[in-house]
Amino acid sequence: EEAIEAFNKAIEIKPDLYEAEYNKGIALAAIGRYEDALKAYNEAIEIKPDQDDAWYKKGVALSALGRKDEALKAYDKAIEVKPDVLVQPKLEKSPVFISNFLFSVLKILATSGSLIGGLAMVFRNPQSVNKSV
Repeated sequence: EEAIEAFNKAIEIKPDLYEAEYNKGIALAAIGRYEDALKAYNEAIEIKPDQDDAWYKKGVALSALGRKDEALKAYDKAIEVKPDVLVQPKLEKSPVFISNFLFSVLKILATSGSLIGGLAMVFRNPQSVNKSV
């Protein structure tokens, strides 16, 4: 709560401070206030729409709220903003992202027509998973 207060004060002083909104979102999410975290991430995105981390964290918050389709769109936007973003570091940090990642792999497998063909597509082209998340 103290961190959130500090971020609020920073935002009062400098309303367009991306880092304050982004970090406020992280602090809110850490205590389970995902709806408020989502608002903070949206503010951060409004300030700097080209920051993939804010889009990613928005996806995490949406996932935690059970809004999976919106979360996938936020993850897509993170990849669109920074196409060379790696999935691996995010997989290690977020069980929610792992869930969405596995869901997207299953979508690829389901649309490929065969389990073997789908697995081959995932391993030949890992970016296909990024595009579906």
